Amino acid sequence: MGSASDLRFLARSVVKPKPGSREFEKLLLTGFDFRSLKQSIFHKRVLLFDTSKEEDGFDFELCSKKLKETLAITLDKCYPFAGRLVQEEDGTLVFLSNDAGVEFIDAASPVSISELLGNDSFQFEERLCPDIPFELEQLAKGGGGSSAAAAVPILAAQMTRFDQGGFAIGVTFHHGASDGTSVFQFLKVWAEISRGDEVSSPLDFSSRAQLLNLTPHTTDSQLSTTSEIPKMFTTAPLFGAPEVELPQQSEAAMKILFISLDIEAVNKLKLKVQEDQKEGVASFSSYVIITALMWRASIRARQLQEDEETRCFNAVNCRGRCKRLPENHFGNAAFTAIAAAPAGHLLENGISFAAKLIAKSIKSVSGEYLQSMSNLMEQVKLQKSVLLADFRPPHDVLVVGSSHNPSAECDFGWGQPLALKSTFMEAPLSALIWCPRHRVTGTLELIYKATPAVADAMLIDPELTTFAKVESSEVV
Repeated sequence: MGSASDLRFLARSVVKPKPGSREFEKLLLTGFDFRSLKQSIFHKRVLLFDTSKEEDGFDFELCSKKLKETLAITLDKCYPFAGRLVQEEDGTLVFLSNDAGVEFIDAASPVSISELLGNDSFQFEERLCPDIPFELEQLAKGGGGSSAAAAVPILAAQMTRFDQGGFAIGVTFHHGASDGTSVFQFLKVWAEISRGDEVSSPLDFSSRAQLLNLTPHTTDSQLSTTSEIPKMFTTAPLFGAPEVELPQQSEAAMKILFISLDIEAVNKLKLKVQEDQKEGVASFSSYVIITALMWRASIRARQLQEDEETRCFNAVNCRGRCKRLPENHFGNAAFTAIAAAPAGHLLENGISFAAKLIAKSIKSVSGEYLQSMSNLMEQVKLQKSVLLADFRPPHDVLVVGSSHNPSAECDFGWGQPLALKSTFMEAPLSALIWCPRHRVTGTLELIYKATPAVADAMLIDPELTTFAKVESSEVV
């Protein structure tokens, strides 16, 4: 559902903050940002709002006007989002706080908002977020940042009104500027300003300097040997090389699996994990045990040899794990925790075995470890290179996203959103995406991208379907 003809673009404008001096006119990219910049991925978030209870009808024009006005105020407080990513004359990549503004699109659609609550709307949801044209190489060609073509926007927004009632707010963020946590922190600030409330937790831009000061910045700093790169990681030039961490495989046919577990199913799975443990009873989070369940199911579907290594890559939010990374840190602050095992061991030892591996890998991302890896990323960055997890589908699984549902924090003055959706089409094959928990029922929802053969095998996987409801898209 939802073809190109189902969306009408009504107007385009540029929202800018009030002119003024900025505390940080330039923000240098950290090693965390470099990793995300290499992937050339955009965060897209869609918030769906129901207006059916408005007795006197809903004024979409007034809604659009209010969103633009409050976005301008938000950008005044979060000014880097109104800037541009540029390469300076000396080759340094920076976020330039030049108040160039954020594109805001007004659109309309005949699609019913109820149609967007199902699983078959995922391709149309992508169009509810504006595109930010970007190729990594354009930065390499734009030294000095004077060329408009070489200055990359960080944020774009779109309001789509539905002819049958309701509207959507869609935002697109450049992943080189922020991770998913920063995206929601920005939305929270915008929503508070839109409601007329005080900003409870402004974004912290100064903490970026703390990361950059971990390592002395000397231009002749070089890694002496490749042995300094930890196992399961690799390096790649920022410009001119394939995107080795996240192979998109855009030409490959794939299916999308939609996995859901209600509260009863999660409790049933936790009980099973407790029964499986041979020594002691460890307590695992829902995230760990469900990820373990999915890892095992995907490996069974791929029919790996018993001695073939499989790895589960988990994106870990590092805020709070390191003193230099406060909870409201602006930018990228996710690092990769890697669990590994021979396929035979993973499948022979039960869900609890996989859960222990995942929990141990996440626990290893300590403050001390992060400081060490931050140092390494800054050294690699000086060579215009990036430190990447050596992700290799189909043997590996990449886990991203979060079950946290910030709907209560995203009330822009018209009530909490009916649903909050994270688009995922840019994620690679073998990616497991955690979606926000259902706001009313508490059901946990995940998305898995796989080849048709793997998806079909997982649809009938006995262990997975014992605990989870699994549905599939058509081949896309």
